[in-house]
Amino acid sequence: GLLLSTDSLEAVTALEFPGKATYVNRNAASAEMVILSNLAMEETGKKRCRDNFIMGYYSGSNTHNRDFELIEDVLLEFMKAHSEVRLKVVGCLELGAKFDAVKEQVLREGFMDWRRLPESIAEIDCNLMPLEDTIFHQCKSENKWMEAALVGVPTIGSMNKELESATRQLENIILCRTAEEWREGVG
Repeated sequence: GLLLSTDSLEAVTALEFPGKATYVNRNAASAEMVILSNLAMEETGKKRCRDNFIMGYYSGSNTHNRDFELIEDVLLEFMKAHSEVRLKVVGCLELGAKFDAVKEQVLREGFMDWRRLPESIAEIDCNLMPLEDTIFHQCKSENKWMEAALVGVPTIGSMNKELESATRQLENIILCRTAEEWREGVG
């Protein structure tokens, strides 16, 4: 049998491998991740008082460049209107030249070991999770939301079947379908 992390991935696998037994076991945080997250919340809780608002985007691979393009214009508009807003980009995302207009508001960190993620995420005020509407992205799990939730950071993300079933809209995430919904969510 095949062990899979999402219902969408199970559906695709069933089409490709008819008759093969499949099981969904959703991703969960390890005990180490929970401990690191709790420690990060304790540490950053002391530093939270500041004059700026930090939105974070975490990319583990260059496949996220196209995801990020979905919200570039909305973020630029928001950052230009609010000089106190910072965009923390972690990983290998390549920002386009249009971000030169707000380069003083962009914070960069390179790709990091997963054990450092809780501390980095705990330093932001809002986690950004745009996703293209493709079968590849529909099969992704809610890991990025979970990592932020473990340190008490809210997420604004793209509407996605898996996220919709694993989260509660407006309670622990804001899921957006359109640029206008992203504009409302970010603003």
